[in-house]
Amino acid sequence: MLCITVKGFSEVNKLDINERKQFFYQSIDQLNSTQNNPKLGVWLRPYIKYDSGLMDTYYKELLSGYQNKENQLNSNQKIKWLYELAFIQTDYDSLHLAQKSLKKALMLTNKEKYLDVYLALRLQLAYVHRQLNQWALAKDILVELVDLAIQNNNRKKEIHFKYWLAEILSNLGEYDEALVLANELYEESMAVGDSVNSCYNLIQLGNVSAFIDNDTSYFEYYRKAINLANNTQSRNIQGVTLMVVGSAYFKTEEYKLALSYLERSLEFENDLTTREKINLYVELCNAYLEEDKIELAKKYIDLASVTVKDVRGYLYPSKVKIGLANYYQKTASYNLALSRYKEIAEVLKKYNNFKELSGIYKKMSDVNAKLENYELALIYLDSSQYFNNKLVEKNNTNIIAKARAETDYFIQKAEISDLLASNKIDKEKNKRLKLFIVALAVFLVCIVLFYIISRRQLLKIRESHINLVKRNLELDQANKKLFLGENNNETKSVSIENRKMNELYKELNILLYKKEIYINPDLSLVILAQKLNTNTSYLSAVINQKYNSNFKTLLNKLRVNKAKEILVNKEFENYSMEGIANEVGFKSRSGFYQSFKLFTGLTPTQYVANYQRLANSKAV
Repeated sequence: MLCITVKGFSEVNKLDINERKQFFYQSIDQLNSTQNNPKLGVWLRPYIKYDSGLMDTYYKELLSGYQNKENQLNSNQKIKWLYELAFIQTDYDSLHLAQKSLKKALMLTNKEKYLDVYLALRLQLAYVHRQLNQWALAKDILVELVDLAIQNNNRKKEIHFKYWLAEILSNLGEYDEALVLANELYEESMAVGDSVNSCYNLIQLGNVSAFIDNDTSYFEYYRKAINLANNTQSRNIQGVTLMVVGSAYFKTEEYKLALSYLERSLEFENDLTTREKINLYVELCNAYLEEDKIELAKKYIDLASVTVKDVRGYLYPSKVKIGLANYYQKTASYNLALSRYKEIAEVLKKYNNFKELSGIYKKMSDVNAKLENYELALIYLDSSQYFNNKLVEKNNTNIIAKARAETDYFIQKAEISDLLASNKIDKEKNKRLKLFIVALAVFLVCIVLFYIISRRQLLKIRESHINLVKRNLELDQANKKLFLGENNNETKSVSIENRKMNELYKELNILLYKKEIYINPDLSLVILAQKLNTNTSYLSAVINQKYNSNFKTLLNKLRVNKAKEILVNKEFENYSMEGIANEVGFKSRSGFYQSFKLFTGLTPTQYVANYQRLANSKAV
């Protein structure tokens, strides 16, 4: 993980703890002078296996040794020792202890003198924040490390840090920034002929784009990755790429396609790392369960259960437990499933893993509904929605995704409530027949009311979308009239300075609304100022006062307005979204989508659909 030279070790499948121990103590002895560089030897996570008993003994020895010798060690020896402790604590999921060890080591590190040591410690601290789902803290560190790498002209470290930064930005919901970084990494890898890293970069591009694109166009990145992987000598990257594509199809509920890729990935099983094998086995189990191939699902969840014994930490054991619980749920072993889900939830809470927690509580609600524990089912459903809301707040999840989750929540809550009411009725059926009839009538009325209310709400949502389009069209016309001077009622008592500003404003309107200079994707404030024979400060002031906006926002607003005209113009009906984005001056499809949604409240596709619906309603 760290771009630090490893002395005496290479990436192998088995780590000799005694050898590691001997190398560490030799290094400590060599640091008897504070002038020696405390170079940090990297651990080979996540590719290694080791004797867990020997590792436990080594860790206890390290811990007690540091406590006993702390006052006798110089600063560089302490840095080395704390770094060694932190790596084992991270592997043991003692993450808060690892944070303390790394922060102590950083306090002792001379950043200017030992920059590589500082970078290694900070990167490891970012990894610990990542494991604790403290994505914002991890981002701050990675941004700093990228800046330091750039300042020191170390392109290799810069690229390495940016890879992790892209992943962190994606988890924070900052998808556009993550996409830019991932694309830069891909182009860099291709430029130097690094096909293996290019495959990983394409996978990262696909993963990030999946959060931005409304369709499945992001699969093109995965397909490119497969083609590129097939041209490499790395069987590992070939297997990993197929597995990633299979997982992506599973998320889109295309289970047959998912299985076709996952089963092909099995051909490279022996070339996968331990953690990659676990991922593959669990994905296969879940896909076979969806296809009702129960025996095959059991085969692979058993394989995952055996393989995960070689892995420490909470993440992969939790994945296997979830897969096993899914198997129990599918085979109607509900009590066993519920027991596993409860174990997993307790672990996930410890690490603030809201995304997985929301899903686990949803599964616990489903299982309790199957067991006819409807009150518990409602409680777990509420917990699922609570953690989903926490995730939305934390990761800037978009409004549509939030609304979809809330809709699913209310629908399921109504279904469970109905089941709860029905269950109570069944229990009292033989005792109070009259009460049953009354309750049934109330239940039916509730259903009818619920249907009527739901239908009205859907109609209101539809009307609000149409009204939003109407308002956008009306605002477009009003803006045109305003900016073309049709409503220009300037007072005669303006000052000379205001007169100059109005003259510049009129010239600017001509460039923007008649000549449509904004469709130039390279247009900048400097270029615009040159065309108007003024300076950028004065031009910026005019834009701020006259348009109540900054330059960038004004450009994007004009481009979106132009795009709205093109989207409903039959002359452009064969244009792709990317083509329309380029036509109005956007450099990227993602930037176009983001700006369109900001100014209209709709995606381009939704805007066109509502416009057509509005046009049809007028025709009728």
